[in-house]
Amino acid sequence: MHSYQDLLLWQRAMELAEVIYHNTATLPLAERLGLGFQLRRLALAVPLHVAAHDSQRASTFLRGLQRAQRTLRHLEHQLVMAGRLQYWSGEQEEEITRHLAEVQRLLQAFLHSLCPPSES
Repeated sequence: MHSYQDLLLWQRAMELAEVIYHNTATLPLAERLGLGFQLRRLALAVPLHVAAHDSQRASTFLRGLQRAQRTLRHLEHQLVMAGRLQYWSGEQEEEITRHLAEVQRLLQAFLHSLCPPSES
């Protein structure tokens, strides 16, 4: 049996969480406790949802992946707000966006493999 830690999706989601943690340390002090806290919480929730469900049962694994997808949408919204408030440098924003896009791509591929579109 494989561990969730073997999943590339989980590994990349953990890397995204690390990037978020490092970059939220540069936020203004007041925002570290507000927006920064929310960003860190959401970033940690993505790999948690991937790991928290039994990958041997497709239905529970699918629910976990769907929760991870919703969490990524919330995270993306918060990141857009941080960008609009100009809390990131261009380099930081590019790094975060690159990691976010990679996790979104991997997650979408997993979801597609579990729920292929029906043919009409």
